Amino acid sequence: MPVFSVSMSLPDVKIVRKTIERLRHISPRVIITAKPQTHGKIIFSVESMSVKSSVTYTGLRMYEIEGMDPGQIDFGTDEEPVEPRIFEVEVEMKTLFQIISADSLKATSTICSIVDGRLIHLFYIFGDATLQYCIPSINSQE
Repeated sequence: MPVFSVSMSLPDVKIVRKTIERLRHISPRVIITAKPQTHGKIIFSVESMSVKSSVTYTGLRMYEIEGMDPGQIDFGTDEEPVEPRIFEVEVEMKTLFQIISADSLKATSTICSIVDGRLIHLFYIFGDATLQYCIPSINSQE
């Protein structure tokens, strides 16, 4: 399993599916951006020749990454704020929509993990069982 840059919960899959459904008419690609310093913020953004659109979800639960000390995330002080870390990955809209729109998925929670610039890893949790999907980046070198 890859080492994730950031892991956070997603809103209800139905809400994300409606968002992705609307955004897919604008562009064949979506950029997923996670900002852990802003206490769980994820942004889905698309761009075309005539329009640039993004949808932001905030207040999402952050998950501790195995092997990472929570003290390693530096939020800075009021006098010296640190430059926020931003993790993003660009994936095919069609692939993401197919995974998100599976109607049979009635997961109790969904976790989105990002390997910066390489892939997103979606975990659908159904009580005792977990379903996982990996979506590679369009720009991935590997």
